[in-house]
Amino acid sequence: MAQVIVGSGFVAQYLQAGGVFSVVLQYLLGLRRLGCKVCWLELFWPQGPRDRALIHTFVDRLADFGLEQDFCLIYFPQGKWPAAGDEREWYGWSRDQFLRFCGEADLLLDLCASIRPPDLLAAVRRTAFLDLDPGFMQLWMHQGAMGLLPHDLFFTVGQNIGRPGCPAPSGGVEWRTFWPPVDLDLWQDGEGDAAAPFSTVSQWWGYPPTHYNGEEYDGSKRTEFLRFVDLPALTRHPFELALNIHPGETGDRQLLMKKGWHVRDAHQVAGDFASYRHYVHRACGEFSVAKPGYIKSRSGWFSDRSVCYLAAGRPVLVQETGFSAFLPTGRGVLSFATLEQAVQGVAEIERNYALHCQAAREIAAEYFSAEKVLSKLLHDAEL
Repeated sequence: MAQVIVGSGFVAQYLQAGGVFSVVLQYLLGLRRLGCKVCWLELFWPQGPRDRALIHTFVDRLADFGLEQDFCLIYFPQGKWPAAGDEREWYGWSRDQFLRFCGEADLLLDLCASIRPPDLLAAVRRTAFLDLDPGFMQLWMHQGAMGLLPHDLFFTVGQNIGRPGCPAPSGGVEWRTFWPPVDLDLWQDGEGDAAAPFSTVSQWWGYPPTHYNGEEYDGSKRTEFLRFVDLPALTRHPFELALNIHPGETGDRQLLMKKGWHVRDAHQVAGDFASYRHYVHRACGEFSVAKPGYIKSRSGWFSDRSVCYLAAGRPVLVQETGFSAFLPTGRGVLSFATLEQAVQGVAEIERNYALHCQAAREIAAEYFSAEKVLSKLLHDAEL
């Protein structure tokens, strides 16, 4: 029985985003289904006077999934990137309990380079870096922005990273690919409604632009959403965006509403996992764009959020990043590059809605099932 640690540093400090909690949750539940002993390692740096309240809320949410005995949260009251001797507070497992598990663990899965303290990485015999931002991550590594990543294995959800046609530098790393995992049992909630809105949950702004070989790799979805702002008027179908957008950005919000988009506050409608799941289920499907950097790098990125829509039996109409070379499209998953293609995709889903719903669930089971994805990942890690 493999013993696996899943390391994150972005969930407890951002508890108003149910989709972020969902990302890491799928790994823990999938590994547990495979019979692994698991530990959710969460690192937490000071956010403000409510730090410990956030920590206790995080613990409560783990209990909803039977993980309250399988986590270790380490709080660093002195700030980010601490050294081994800096002050730490331990929640869940004690320091001794966690280090005992590390001594027996087969693998640490480090999501997005969250686990930086060298002593934590050194405590586990093998570590694997899991890249969830393909294209950007390789550029940041190339530019030295990520510092030392002393991992044994490197995985990416960018199916095209390291392949011909992808301009992102591989950095001399052997990138192994995997799909975002999803626990299928969490997402069974009956048939969709063809008249319901297309929706998505998204940041409005993202990363600052990154430059490489004279090209700009933009990290903001805003640019792409505005390219497709006329879609509601052209299709006469309802569209909804659950956005994390600053209240002061009234110009963008008013433009979206004028063009027929229903704009919701992402923190209000998807602030925990239960509300996030409900929000996905109440849609007819997902419409979403990609960050321009994903598109320009042809990284083959496919969203963990889109995977949840598929698992719920909701078709997705999503912007092409190169993933269609690795994933069947046309039924359940429809890709687009232009406004005309997006309009055609909406019409196709409306015309054959039941077929696309069934195909969505089938694709989720075939490609994204947590048991399949994580079994392959462990096999690639020689476990």
